[in-house]
Amino acid sequence: MIAYCLADVFNLELWPRHRLPVQLAVEDGLRDLVGQVNSAVPSATEVTIRLYGGWHRETLKAPVDIRHMMERAIENNPKRYRAQRIRVQLADHPIWDPGTPLLRSLRDSPLMRVHAQVTPSKQCFSPATCTSEALRSWCTGTCPESRCPVTLRQIAHRTRQKMVDTLLTADAMAIIKDRLAHAVVLASDDSDMIPALLALSASDIQLTHLRRHVAGGSVGMYDSVFDETGTHIRNW
Repeated sequence: MIAYCLADVFNLELWPRHRLPVQLAVEDGLRDLVGQVNSAVPSATEVTIRLYGGWHRETLKAPVDIRHMMERAIENNPKRYRAQRIRVQLADHPIWDPGTPLLRSLRDSPLMRVHAQVTPSKQCFSPATCTSEALRSWCTGTCPESRCPVTLRQIAHRTRQKMVDTLLTADAMAIIKDRLAHAVVLASDDSDMIPALLALSASDIQLTHLRRHVAGGSVGMYDSVFDETGTHIRNW
């Protein structure tokens, strides 16, 4: 039996969040993921694990550090697990077209404004000096000091992943269309993956939804649908 795993890497928290990962943490995280996937499809003889994330900036010659670390982790990962042959690959191209790399999947962009409502708390310890009004001003993109010309975009930026969710969904549809696998494991806690899961569950492919946390909120909204279609939900 041939199986694919479509893994939303940065959503799965394979290493501690909010700090840059080190090589050992990346290798441990990948090893943990591979073990979970193998356990989810024990009868598969060949398992391909595609790792989705922001792997490129503007050019092929400008890879991000995490890409280097993940490539090394893939090299060090065992190629067989008992009777299973394991292939791990970075999903930086469409599954149907390995020759077309998707560049700029990781982008830095200035913050123009922050779409948020700021409401001072009645429990504030010192309302006279509370900085919530300053926060409100920065959220609109300007300095709270009226005479200051500095804008939010001059001092703040964010790093965003692009094309990751749509690539995973497009690959899922290609697997269905071209009958590339008998079983698929979709590993993600992100509710943006629900359309891909629904498409896979409507096919005759054996489907497992592998997620790190017990489902809650919008992630688990369609669990009843998946139960009806025989989709296996595996909490990691």
